Amino acid sequence: MSDIAKFFGYTPLNTIMHRLDPRVKFLWYFAAILPAVAWSDPLFLLGILCMIFICGALAKAENRVMLKIILLPFPGYIMILLYNIFAFDFTVRQMIPWELLYLGWLIPKFNSFGPYGHISLEGLIFTLGVCLRLAIFVSASRLFLKFTSPSDITTALSKLKVPVEFTTTISIAFGYLPELARQVTSILDAQKSRGWRVDSKNPVRIVRAYIPVIIPIVSRSMTRSEFLAAAIVSRGFGTGSRRISLKEASFSLQDYVAFALLMIFLVTSIITGTWVLNIAHFRFTTSIIRQLCNLPAI
Repeated sequence: MSDIAKFFGYTPLNTIMHRLDPRVKFLWYFAAILPAVAWSDPLFLLGILCMIFICGALAKAENRVMLKIILLPFPGYIMILLYNIFAFDFTVRQMIPWELLYLGWLIPKFNSFGPYGHISLEGLIFTLGVCLRLAIFVSASRLFLKFTSPSDITTALSKLKVPVEFTTTISIAFGYLPELARQVTSILDAQKSRGWRVDSKNPVRIVRAYIPVIIPIVSRSMTRSEFLAAAIVSRGFGTGSRRISLKEASFSLQDYVAFALLMIFLVTSIITGTWVLNIAHFRFTTSIIRQLCNLPAI
């Protein structure tokens, strides 16, 4: 649960990434996510991941923590691999203008059983690209939340003329998630100190064993929501009056430069991606490997 708190936690620092205008921070996030959607080649996607790590260094994020965050959805990587091994020939095969290079079977033939799961070079490269997409989404989201405070998110959405109800909900959610994670961790530690254990493999008994944990979590959450609602009402929320901000967002020279660079990168990535010129397609890496192995590729 501490990993979840770290994922959603904001770290107040005085770095070049923290000082960016909230709208530029949002643009940075989309400049990392949209190319990952437009591209499918692992080499291009690896470049985006490296860019995220460079920005993480500028934001003073620990590489160890970044790598740990990327490994959090490891079961998802396994599921993606298994799905593409069994479904690649039926879903993506038509995108390859040459014969697939098969490397073997996931489940070999044993008497009358098998074989199943034909593994191909193209399928592995395509799967690597999909896994890198997930890694980019996770790492970019983590880094974005590290140098963007909930108030910055609210400010950016307000500047973009998003309705106040929506911006308030987003701000409360991002501010409450790390607190909820810390709260769950403290309750689990308190119950463990009282001898709470889950030793049974029976699903019903496991659910019953977690009741002493669930009840305090729900109770504390309801109490916190009541105090939060009272605080919002006391500040005049919903009265229809004009909103004011303690800190007005304005572009500096650094923001203009970052905005221009991000827009150039975003437009270029979309043009070179699979949507327009189709350069960053996973066939790019496949062709390189097949040429190195002296195998024909069109």
